[in-house]
Amino acid sequence: MTEQVLVAPSFMFKNYSGITKIHDSTFSNIFNIFENYTGFMRRDIAETDNKYKQLIPYVVFRCGCEYFVYKRGEESGEKRLVGNYSLGIGGHINPIDGFGYGAYLRAVKREIFEEIIINDWDLKEPIAIINDDSTPVGEVHVGIVHLCTIKHTRIKHKEQQIANANFIHFDKIVEMKYKFENWSQLFINLAERILL
Repeated sequence: MTEQVLVAPSFMFKNYSGITKIHDSTFSNIFNIFENYTGFMRRDIAETDNKYKQLIPYVVFRCGCEYFVYKRGEESGEKRLVGNYSLGIGGHINPIDGFGYGAYLRAVKREIFEEIIINDWDLKEPIAIINDDSTPVGEVHVGIVHLCTIKHTRIKHKEQQIANANFIHFDKIVEMKYKFENWSQLFINLAERILL
């Protein structure tokens, strides 16, 4: 069976470029998109139709000054990102998750539990939206960024798509920024500006 993924019309994100910190008005707009403008599309079609954006949760885990970092392994669902370092955990939203913003939050938790083992974490409201049309991947995806602050560095990965997982100090992450995928580079830039 062909995978179905949640999408919204690309024009809904035209006012967002690169990474945008979410304020109350931004959140209201994102909530409105989830509630009124989303639908499901076959993933193979969505991957090449830039009239739509696939909505992807992108959860970043921080412990003190260290962030959870991994390298995208050969089994990654997004082959165009294999070999890049990443700060974000997440994935596509499927019909099993339902519709609307509440369904989105359920999907985020499902994705986290599918990909990693972690205790004592709490999903916070999103802090930023990523709309980056500078790459073929970015043209058909939009990222909803969540930052989760945790009290320990005990995270284990479950899936082969996550390789070389570790917690790394933010200063080191900045030094190796250009080894990261675009979305993570944008997050690093935001974190440098607003001291996340």
